[in-house]
Amino acid sequence: MEYIESLIKEINSESRSPIEIFNSIDLDKLFSMFEKNQDLPMAIGELAARIWRTTEREKAFILEKKLLQYWELTDVFEKIIITRNRIAALTINSGRHQEALESLLKLKEYILSQGDPDCKHLINVHINIGLCNVYINNLEEAYKNYLLAEELALRLDKQAILPDIYINMQSYFYAINDQKSFEEIGLKGLKISSEQNNKRLESAFLANLGTHYFSNHKYDKAIDFFSHARDYLIEQNINHEWIALSTMNIGASYRELKLHDKAQTEFDKALKLCNEYKMTTILPKLKLNIAMNYYRQDKLDMACKEITESEKLTRDQGNLAELKLVLRNKTEILHARKDYEGEVKTYQELLDLQEEIFNENLSEKSAELRTKFEMEQKEREHKILEQKNDELKKRNEELEKAQEEIRILARKNTVYAMAVTANHELNQPLTVIKGNMEMIELQIGNLNSRNKKHFDRISTSLDRIDEILHKYRENRNVKLTEYADDTFMVSFEE
Repeated sequence: MEYIESLIKEINSESRSPIEIFNSIDLDKLFSMFEKNQDLPMAIGELAARIWRTTEREKAFILEKKLLQYWELTDVFEKIIITRNRIAALTINSGRHQEALESLLKLKEYILSQGDPDCKHLINVHINIGLCNVYINNLEEAYKNYLLAEELALRLDKQAILPDIYINMQSYFYAINDQKSFEEIGLKGLKISSEQNNKRLESAFLANLGTHYFSNHKYDKAIDFFSHARDYLIEQNINHEWIALSTMNIGASYRELKLHDKAQTEFDKALKLCNEYKMTTILPKLKLNIAMNYYRQDKLDMACKEITESEKLTRDQGNLAELKLVLRNKTEILHARKDYEGEVKTYQELLDLQEEIFNENLSEKSAELRTKFEMEQKEREHKILEQKNDELKKRNEELEKAQEEIRILARKNTVYAMAVTANHELNQPLTVIKGNMEMIELQIGNLNSRNKKHFDRISTSLDRIDEILHKYRENRNVKLTEYADDTFMVSFEE
């Protein structure tokens, strides 16, 4: 227990980096420790969130998986949804987009089956489903999910989640190359996140808009936006890779403005961060930017050295799209150096690479179409099943109605049979009573007024009984009416 309390305290105090804390945890015993202290799962969730903001997200994935096991065992709906959504987000970031999409669609069904009164979780799921569809190039489906998320957020007055929707919606507009909408939704998201003092998303919008302005050759604006984004990242001391990336983009903007010394200063800062934190992801692109800065200054030997390093690093990472860009720029540098043999060789490599990329894209497109077809097939099957269920439900209702009508008819027939029987059984004694009444009246002769009154009353009642029996005998329109306390009486409609 002492170890668990110490671990919780360390996580909450942030005295060590999240990666250091993760490396000190006995993962095999973590699940059993959850049961001993209910504050530990919450602390581990916070640790996972902090690790997610670093470059070692697989560690966050491991923790979230452990947490999900615990929440499912304890059946805490809210935590199950949040954790499954975070696992899906981590799966997206690791590039396993189809796996993430399938997981999110199941999560959506689970939420709808369990109920989500304020739709908070459903909105987040729609956002992540949209992002998955952007990555697998199912753009129509992506936009549909983003619009659903926005509609729910606006209808339920959930303004706080709008920046998350808009930052993801930018990925859609980027994919369809709608520059105007990309900028508009970015500025809209930037304004809302700034009003909400959401610095994390504010910096993300700044970085995205910086990229947009750089692509549209508005380099001064790009520098301004990238600088503001970097200031927040430095202030929070989170994600050094993003800091390095923003710094590199500032350098690239200065290069395009032909401020090469300022550009090199920014590139050197980014390179220092990469070396200090052993970040290799952006290093090939950084080396390419440095090479092109030297090239623009006609420092061709230094440019050739940097572009060669960039090519090697890019090949090691297996990023064919980036390699294509590197080789294209390398041909320019080699041409400027008048190394025509090297230029021809590099150009041939570029042609071979383009063919490889084409074949790879063809395979990816084929896989995307197959996935899309399978999803549409499932959707069609689901609609057919729903239609059959509706038809079956309707037929069941009709059958129940017919059975009820049969039961009522059987009950009426029984009542009618009883009425006929009663009529038959009562008619004879009634005739005897009437006959004897007449005999008594003849024998007695003149009755006094009092006895005559009694005789008339008996005679009237006998006529009434005879009339009722006649009605029951001649009329089959039996009607049951409630009498009292679940007791029914019979009446015959005229």
